[in-house]
Amino acid sequence: MPSRILSSAASAALALLSLAQTATAYDWEADLIVGESERHSNTVIGARLSYFFTPITHGTSSPWAEIPFTERISDLTLATAYKDQEYSFGYQIDSNMYTLAYNHRNATSPHSYSFAFGYEKNDILFPSFGYQNGFPVNVIERIEEKTFNYGISYSYYLQDTWSVGTSLILEEFSQYDHYSVKVATKRLWDLGNQTWFGLEAGIAHNTLKATYFEDDNISFQLKGSYHLSPQTAFSAELKFPDSGKPRSIELSLQHFLTDSAFVGFAYTYTELPYSYPSIGPSGNFESDDDDSAVQAKIGLRF
Repeated sequence: MPSRILSSAASAALALLSLAQTATAYDWEADLIVGESERHSNTVIGARLSYFFTPITHGTSSPWAEIPFTERISDLTLATAYKDQEYSFGYQIDSNMYTLAYNHRNATSPHSYSFAFGYEKNDILFPSFGYQNGFPVNVIERIEEKTFNYGISYSYYLQDTWSVGTSLILEEFSQYDHYSVKVATKRLWDLGNQTWFGLEAGIAHNTLKATYFEDDNISFQLKGSYHLSPQTAFSAELKFPDSGKPRSIELSLQHFLTDSAFVGFAYTYTELPYSYPSIGPSGNFESDDDDSAVQAKIGLRF
């Protein structure tokens, strides 16, 4: 599985590097992401394009990946992802996801605002029985599900590399509505010798409302990043609720190969709140309550 990820990332790297040109500042950033997990039978493919309203200039005063944060640069991002999941007995889900996000920052103001809109469409295919000329026949049923996501956030810069803020996220689905109110902080420390340590922490109150069901919980997020140079960063992130599952840990690496091109790799392990069926090596059904995923990213600033 990882070899397929690396092969796809290498092909994308050659395509993006051919576009790279020497530049002193960058207005755009493009990413191509591929990933696989135990739960998904096929590769997940994603892409993202960002526009910076103030050109980004690489230097040695801050990590390159954090320049939009440290320099308070506004950006507009469009992202999309596709996954095709096949299950036993002909059950299949095709998912298309789209996100549009805007971050408003100003180098002379401590106030920062963000707005986001997301749309996901799932085409669910499953075998069933019908009748043709009075005889039973196998047919494929199709169900279309749509999910809409809305987000708004506000942050205040206490220092050039330290912000605190709050956000509200609403997810609308035909079967339920999900609300999340979060408070978070992000800080970057200069350790000297062009190294930095970053910390992000958040607490969210989540509410799930369905027709005959309602539930809420508290979730926590903690992420630490070590930037061993302006070009390279290692990160570890934990996500967990106040009780029960899911609980996850993600380990990631991002490195700039040149002044404009970069790669990223991530591994995520998740303990799921439920078990899902899978087929074992001998063809028998197994029940798994965890999942692991790998992801590779190739990006370019231009």
